Amino acid sequence: MHIKPFYRLRPADLPLVESPFLASQTLRRTLSDPLAGHSSLLLDDIPGVLPGTPREVVHQYLISRVATGELCLVHTGIGSDRPMSPVVSWRPDQGDGNSGAWHCESGAREIIGLEHSVSELNRKGLTPRDLSRAEGIGFRNYQGSPAESELNGGPQHENADRRLTLPLGASASVLPLAAESKTLESEGEPDGVHLVAGLFTDGTLNNVDNIEIFRKRLMAECVEPVKADPSRLEECRNLLAMRMGESYANGPTNVVKLFDLYDRGAVKRDLRTTLFVKAYEPGPGTKTGEEDSKLGAATGLGDTGVPAQVSKLFRKLVQEIVRVLGESEIKSLTLDLFGFSRGAAAARHASNEILKGNDGALARAMASKGLDWPKEVSIRFIGLFDTVAGILNLPQLDFSPRNDVNRPLELYLDPEKLGKVVHLVATDEKRANFSLNSVRADDGILPANYREIEMPGAHSDVGGGYPDAQTEELLLHPTLRIFGSRAGRPSETMEWDNLESLRAQTEAEGWIGEYSLPLSDGSKPFLEIEQKVNQHPSPDGSIELSLRMMRHVRGEYSRIGMHLMHMLAVSEGVPLKPIPENGSFKIPDGLESVAEEMKAQVSAGIDNLKLSDKDLRLVRQRYIHHSAHYNLMDLLVADQVLSLEVPAEQWFHPLRPSSSQERLVHFNRKPG
Repeated sequence: MHIKPFYRLRPADLPLVESPFLASQTLRRTLSDPLAGHSSLLLDDIPGVLPGTPREVVHQYLISRVATGELCLVHTGIGSDRPMSPVVSWRPDQGDGNSGAWHCESGAREIIGLEHSVSELNRKGLTPRDLSRAEGIGFRNYQGSPAESELNGGPQHENADRRLTLPLGASASVLPLAAESKTLESEGEPDGVHLVAGLFTDGTLNNVDNIEIFRKRLMAECVEPVKADPSRLEECRNLLAMRMGESYANGPTNVVKLFDLYDRGAVKRDLRTTLFVKAYEPGPGTKTGEEDSKLGAATGLGDTGVPAQVSKLFRKLVQEIVRVLGESEIKSLTLDLFGFSRGAAAARHASNEILKGNDGALARAMASKGLDWPKEVSIRFIGLFDTVAGILNLPQLDFSPRNDVNRPLELYLDPEKLGKVVHLVATDEKRANFSLNSVRADDGILPANYREIEMPGAHSDVGGGYPDAQTEELLLHPTLRIFGSRAGRPSETMEWDNLESLRAQTEAEGWIGEYSLPLSDGSKPFLEIEQKVNQHPSPDGSIELSLRMMRHVRGEYSRIGMHLMHMLAVSEGVPLKPIPENGSFKIPDGLESVAEEMKAQVSAGIDNLKLSDKDLRLVRQRYIHHSAHYNLMDLLVADQVLSLEVPAEQWFHPLRPSSSQERLVHFNRKPG
């Protein structure tokens, strides 16, 4: 029997996969029987299991993952070693033993991606005889007939050999059950150290250290004092957030969560020592424990801008390397990079500095500590959440953050020099100043080793950073003023008609409905045109018309993006620990089916994720944020919040929607 992740199955394995329930029972009996021995149980590149992990922990991990379908129990098909309840079966046509169809049996739906793979077998007309010719473990590496090659991803795997071989892929995480107590070291001279490094760059005004500072003050100044009147908690929190700054009040992003899961330590195997290190750098516009920088947040430059973020990241990484390296020589360096928003732009810029070799910023940072640039350097994986460079470079006459001029950043990702690139992008992001820096070429084509996955949500619904719950009170259009005799009949004016048209459009998009949550005071969310009557100027006065929407929105939807990125990164050998099933990592019960559907589509190679009408209404009304608005500027004066409206749309409505209501996209273009 083999234990394998689904993505490492061969086509010939499918009829030999046991149903998850029976598989977990079989595995539990095998592991708990001291007389059975484990020589017949083989582990095939199990992500998240490293040498040195206690036996009991490994056993429980395997059993739980097999039970949920995340790992598959595959029988050999030899003698009695066959599944009792196979999840896939071949049913021949009556009267014709050479034709038939593959069918999913009980338990198949629990294994994400299996149903799609079975439908592809049928679409290609593959028979059991065709599957018997399969060679090589894993659909992604299977080389069979041309039809089978196309089934398994076709051209997207032809360039696999271009990726540099890694010093420690998923195979190094295999823990042989029969030999886990044996030493991994052999006699002989070590051949140096192989480094695996994770680099994590956060988004604008995202800083996990400041979040922790805010949490402690929130407990002391709000949670404890208002226990007698919980209705005041949100007001107290908002006031504290204005005092401290946005980077303090934001929630942790997916970049931070993946940083926490990235492995750290050492693995010795025969003569090879692999060290795992990682470094995190907070987002532009932030300094830990200090006031947020308006310049850095607005422009992406300065001492808290993107170039400075990359420089500080490299220095942190080198400090970590020096701490663990000792006197050893670095034989090879494998890097994984993750970033969100401007932090995604930072990851792209950092990758280009790495590719410069001895002439790059990382090499210079290493040289400053007496470290030589390794002979073998590879970028294995780049995981991006909704890249928005948004550089505003006034000395270079770049006056708009929405254009594709981002000097001095280098954002181009060369598919010939990189491993896997995964980009999760937000389909509900419409803000004018949040143009997407895509990884697609000018013609819209993606290289074989790139994926750009479109998922519902706004910018931070994909990358994270929203608090778990908040009240959205949004001005959806600049306030309109009606003077003179028309003020007495506002509903008959062109201004009213314009706002009513926008109100109807917003309503049709489904932001409020049967899945909406009540507001903090128990009232219903609303979308309406508000009227404010003024007695001046005489004699008719004036009236102000405002289109407002107020909703209560949850923040846990962004965890789905983290789960998707984790799944794709692990499949490329990135050393991420299993996602905890609690706390800020857990997908809430109401979103589990949505998350499973998205995982299934991604596993099946679908990049434009679609939800059923019901699920889309659920996530839009309860979880997805309406990021574009014209809210007034809030200022804190003597602990009083003042809202100001300044008539300069370009500069004082930075979160306004684009005029076309469509997001501007900049392609992955070679410089020059």
